[in-house]
Amino acid sequence: MDAALASFEVKAGQAKAESGGKADQFVADLKKRRDEFQTRLKTQAEAGEAALSHAKEDLETQWNGFEAQVKTYFACFAGS
Repeated sequence: MDAALASFEVKAGQAKAESGGKADQFVADLKKRRDEFQTRLKTQAEAGEAALSHAKEDLETQWNGFEAQVKTYFACFAGS
């Protein structure tokens, strides 16, 4: 996105004399869309990290329960 935006900025500078403020508005709109995209991406990444952290906690709880059950199972058969 940044590379495309930089390219458009160069072309906008060249076309500025020909088209008035349209090129500037186009570049401003692209910057706005880029910034919105980056914000959304960051939000999704943070949400993903939170979901991953929550899933990890759940898995650890399940694993601990499994380990406890295995220990109980072996304790029952070792004592028999």
